This record gives sequence, C-alpha cells and structure tokens, in this order.
Amino acid sequence: MADADHKLRGIGGWLAVFLALLGLIAAIQAYALFQGVSYWFSRQSEALGIIPLPLVAEGWLIAAARIAIALVILRRMIHVRRWSSVRLCIAGLWTYYVGLALVDAIAAAAIVMVWREIPVRPDLWLVGSALSKGCLIAFSGTWYLLRSRRVAGTYPRPSESDALREVFG
Repeated sequence: MADADHKLRGIGGWLAVFLALLGLIAAIQAYALFQGVSYWFSRQSEALGIIPLPLVAEGWLIAAARIAIALVILRRMIHVRRWSSVRLCIAGLWTYYVGLALVDAIAAAAIVMVWREIPVRPDLWLVGSALSKGCLIAFSGTWYLLRSRRVAGTYPRPSESDALREVFG
C-alpha cells in the first residue's frame, strides 16, 4: 500500500494533464479574445465610422485577467505543495470561468449604455451560454481536485491539530 501511495505523489498523470490543459486553454482563449477583439474593432471602425475603444479595452483587460489568473494558479500548483494551493486553484477556476464571464457581460452592457454611439447590444444567449459552460468546467475541475487521490497525495490537507497549532501558536 505504501508503494501505491508513493506512486500517487507529485505532479503526474491526470493532475499533469489538468494543469497543462489549464495553461493551454488560458493561452488559446486569450489569443482568441485578442484576435476577436482586434477583428471586431477593425470591422466596426470600417462599417460604422466609429472606433469602439471602450469595448476593445474591456476585451483586452478580460483577456489579460484570464492570463494572470491562469499563471497564478499554475505557478502556485507547481511550486507550493500545500492544501492551500488546491483551495486557491478552486477559487481561481470559478473566478476564471464564471466570475470573468459575469464581469465581461456587465462591463460590456455598461459600456454600451454609457457610450450610446456604439450600436451593439449584448446578446443574452451568449452570456447564458458562457456562464453555463463556465459553471460546468469550474464544477468539473473542483470535483476532480477534491476527489483525486493524486491531488490528495501531492497536496496534503493539514490535520486538525496542525490547524489549531497554526492559529494558536
């Protein structure tokens, strides 16, 4: 049994796949957001004669936030082997997939309402789709991180006595 526990320690197996996908998806999504915002920017400025800079800046900020969150999660999960890293990763997943989708929708709607010369309206179907996809991905990642034996072996949970000692010295 000790040999089986030893094999499930460290970053490998599905945990390595999970972290690689998180980094890869973040890079691809950020690239797609940058390209999409740039393409949309050029099409709107040609067709309407306006430059929707607030929406472009908002899109770039969301993409930059996605990159930053993914890099923080990856760095922490790779370098800090404590249960607090798993908690940070779970919070980061929900922020990355659900929180930023909400911020994006609310910010885009606010920008369109404030700058009335931008003749674009947010599509609620796309917002709902992004939120439901984000909830599904964040829930799946959370479930994996909480149920995986490799995660439990790599990032040990503190015992109750350790937690009391940390709080009360």
